Amino acid sequence: NVGVDGDDFVLRFEAVGDKSYTLLGSDEPDSGIWERVLDMSPQGTTETIDVLDPTPKTTSKRFYQIVTPQRPPN
Repeated sequence: NVGVDGDDFVLRFEAVGDKSYTLLGSDEPDSGIWERVLDMSPQGTTETIDVLDPTPKTTSKRFYQIVTPQRPPN
């Protein structure tokens, strides 16, 4: 799920307890440019989490990819 809270995009997903994740975002996914929004370590328990995208909102829509395991730093 992706929603808007004020000027921020908020992504909600179920994080599996023993998995790490990288959240990628793009205003134009066809461009092939995906920016790292955040990395998340394993949470220990499976739970639904809300993630705030701190990227400045420059468009009315944004696209996301959730990658597991967490990607190494660039």
